[in-house]
Amino acid sequence: MATPKKRKSPFRGLDRHGRKWRWRKTQEGRTVTVLFDAHSEQEAIARAVEFSRNPELLLAGKWEQEVEAYRAAAVARGNLSRKYGMTRRTVLLKAGKDMGVASPSELTQDKVIRWVEGLRANRASKTAANYLIDLRAFTRWLMRERRLYIDPCVGVEAEKVDVVTRDVFLEPKEIRQLLDAARERKDPELELIILLSAEAGLRKGEVDAARKEWVDVKRGVITIPAAEADGTWKRKGATGKRKGVSIELVSELRQWFQTHGVPGPYLIKPKKLTWGRQGYRYDFRKRLDNFLAEQGFSHAVFHDLRRSFGSNRVSAGASIEQVAAWMGIDPKTAWKHYARFKVVTGAIEKGSAAQELVEEPPATSPTTARPLRERLLELKALREEGLLTDEEYSEQLGRVMKDL
Repeated sequence: MATPKKRKSPFRGLDRHGRKWRWRKTQEGRTVTVLFDAHSEQEAIARAVEFSRNPELLLAGKWEQEVEAYRAAAVARGNLSRKYGMTRRTVLLKAGKDMGVASPSELTQDKVIRWVEGLRANRASKTAANYLIDLRAFTRWLMRERRLYIDPCVGVEAEKVDVVTRDVFLEPKEIRQLLDAARERKDPELELIILLSAEAGLRKGEVDAARKEWVDVKRGVITIPAAEADGTWKRKGATGKRKGVSIELVSELRQWFQTHGVPGPYLIKPKKLTWGRQGYRYDFRKRLDNFLAEQGFSHAVFHDLRRSFGSNRVSAGASIEQVAAWMGIDPKTAWKHYARFKVVTGAIEKGSAAQELVEEPPATSPTTARPLRERLLELKALREEGLLTDEEYSEQLGRVMKDL
């Protein structure tokens, strides 16, 4: 016999909708609705009794209050950075307003579906998918905190979007053009920004946060710590998994420090004394974008300089493990995104804009020393995932064994 679509229970305010139960009660002058799953009417009544005895379980707080509580908890656990926590907070507050809910308890699957469809109609599908990810994280937290009993996001799917990998790289001669142009303009700061990104592989946030203590000209390395004690800097990665990295200075970057000295307290002078909303002391992207456009590279953005660093080093013969160590990423990620050009035999410094200045290969960076077993397992995993052909695997294996 088919299950009735709707059935009232003897317990006041309790009724069944298909396989779900709903209990209604007037609280603080308004009707509160609690949805939950139960296998039988007896179990549903027991749950309703639990709710009636524990009024704090009946209703999540106001939408704004719960969003703020979620943001604070996620940042405290290290699941979200302070910067992204504020971004997600903005998305969730807008989502609650768009769906017309005053509390998470008013959230239903139908409302979530209509919201996602509205996003797809007015925005890019990728934006709709990302916003749904933010909402799902919020509702899962509400479930764990016993503020919701049915996750309204379960079963809601956003349109899948194919992510196109950016494929813009600058060759060493093009990096050389940018450095020469910055030098002709007598702008050493702009030259340093280009060197730190294109010749040391630093991200934008790392360039902005880089300080005097990170640079050791005598040893020829720049060391990026996992975090700074003052809270102004943390490397990407989950709490407990962040690692500092050391990057060998190519001759031209070392020469820049020898000529101009190591600026302090930050390598790049601040436009304001405090850190901004986006986590940077100031945003030099517009300045660099204008410079790139003037030099005929309007198609390139700042991060393309870091990406060029990785691929130029791989092309010049640096091992993928070495490049991954410099960039602070997993070797699989390095192979997928930075092994763009044909690997040829050459010194590590080749692939940089300063390669014509090199007479002898630089000493091997101390960061290259890694257990043989670990390197062999990584190569095996790359081949099994189809990121290395058999021929490439044999070539890389030969390099590892040669290092013994």
